[in-house]
Amino acid sequence: MRVDADAGGDDTTPGVPAAERTPDRARVTRRALLIAAADQFYAAGYHGASLSEIVAAAGVTKGALYFHFPGKRVLAEAVIAEVKATFIAGVAEVTGRGLDPLDTLLVESDQAVARLLGDPIVRGGTRLLHDPLLRSLQTANLAGRQYGYAESVIVTQLTAAAQAGLLRPGLDATRRTQLAQWIVATIAGHHTICDLTGADAELWDRVTAMWQALLPMIAIDPWLDRWRRSDWCRRPRPLRTPT
Repeated sequence: MRVDADAGGDDTTPGVPAAERTPDRARVTRRALLIAAADQFYAAGYHGASLSEIVAAAGVTKGALYFHFPGKRVLAEAVIAEVKATFIAGVAEVTGRGLDPLDTLLVESDQAVARLLGDPIVRGGTRLLHDPLLRSLQTANLAGRQYGYAESVIVTQLTAAAQAGLLRPGLDATRRTQLAQWIVATIAGHHTICDLTGADAELWDRVTAMWQALLPMIAIDPWLDRWRRSDWCRRPRPLRTPT
């Protein structure tokens, strides 16, 4: 159902679409636009995405679009920014489960891969980060903050694991930072390869193999024994959003 941007509402402030005159309605419209835009950016790239198609998919009018986003570049940058917000919310949920730091790291990794495969905002926003037509100082800053945040999350869990005695000797703060950078670069690289080759389904297996190779090099034997006896390798695969 299409939202009428010119009818109804008690607030008659000029230039404010009627459908956006309540905070709840405005949030719903903004979210719908972000999801529709992310789908378009994922499918067609920044240049190929059509504002008319985004508006139609979101079920709003162009007045509502321009009320929230004055242009396509602003809309694209908002999608990218929303990616980090999505990951922040996910990390907060996982850290609240009370798992040990290495288990937390594995669940956070699984959650990130699941979102790369199935969350329209994350899929579209991540593709925009690699779109040469959108590159600017602003998008470079957004990319730096996004990947820097991912590295900091991993450093936090590796530090907690070291403090809990779960890591092998020699992984000091410098090496933990380097390891976090390597993990993020490896997952991002695998994602880029899978995305470019149309082999998204392989990403889960690639990241699983990464952890199977890495954990025996960094975790102590008692933790590894418990992990190997668990059903981690048989954990459910995430659903993938059709392209």
